[in-house]
Amino acid sequence: MPRIWLIKGIGPVMAKRIVKLFGEATLDVIEADIQKLIDVSGVGSKRVGMIGQAWEEQKGLKGPLKITSLVAKRDFKLRGYGFRKICF
Repeated sequence: MPRIWLIKGIGPVMAKRIVKLFGEATLDVIEADIQKLIDVSGVGSKRVGMIGQAWEEQKGLKGPLKITSLVAKRDFKLRGYGFRKICF
C-alpha cells in the first residue's frame, strides 16, 4: 500500500478505504483527479481540499532522504519508529 496515510487529512483507516477503491491507481488519482476521492466513504469536499493542499506541499518529498521532520513525526506516531531509526 502506498504510504498515503502520511498525507495530512489521511489516516491509516482512510488510507485503506482509498486504496481499496483505487488500488494501484491511488497516487495517480490523488495527483491528477483528486475530486474522485469524494467517492470514498467518509471523504467530503473539505477533506479533499485538505488532502490536495497537503499533497501539493509534500509531493516533492518522494525520495527516502527527502523526508521532513513533520512526516517523520507522523510516521513515528502511527508506526512506532522515528526518523533517526529509519534514515540513520
